[in-house]
Amino acid sequence: MNDYLKILRYIAINGLWVGTLYFGYFEGVEGAANIAYFMGWVLAISGTLVYIAMAIDEEEFISRVSKREMSSPIPLWFDVSFDIVMVSIFVWFGHYVLGVFLVIALTAGYNMRVKLKEHVFDILKKKPEEAV
Repeated sequence: MNDYLKILRYIAINGLWVGTLYFGYFEGVEGAANIAYFMGWVLAISGTLVYIAMAIDEEEFISRVSKREMSSPIPLWFDVSFDIVMVSIFVWFGHYVLGVFLVIALTAGYNMRVKLKEHVFDILKKKPEEAV
């Protein structure tokens, strides 16, 4: 998948999340709040599973993920800032447990991005040695 499609996918998913948070919590539309809450829990559970998988066997997990996914075109500072705002909104409106699990999930995502980058650099360092 090229970078433009990754950026478009990021904007679509996070735009939907922002929209449901805004209309759900600030405009009082209950259905939108439910969708935002559901999306938050899906991210929290999937990220927690990533965290557990990395804790069990980090090297194997990173090598498998690196075969199908490379780095994100979204700057890490922007992604982390966006996620902090989303977690803050959930915590502001009293979803503390979700906030804790989102922080775990987002930490796993951040660590995965860092480890993927390190893994790619390690592969690039080894390639010239193998050619000799």
